[in-house]
Amino acid sequence: MIVLHSLFEEQIEREQSPKALPYFPKSNEFPYRPDGYLEHVHKLKQALHVPVIASLNGTTPTGWLKYSQLI
Repeated sequence: MIVLHSLFEEQIEREQSPKALPYFPKSNEFPYRPDGYLEHVHKLKQALHVPVIASLNGTTPTGWLKYSQLI
């Protein structure tokens, strides 16, 4: 089994709302951009024959639901 690092809701919001940039961690603090994280999960699941567990760190009730569906 492989457990991946978390995709953070703050990271996703940062990508979608440039005017909020000063309030979020710098983009280089995250290994993948949100779209890259989803692609990484997809590639691992196709290439490996072990369970791949993605992780989401959501901060709002709607964020948990919305972003978990993407993963």
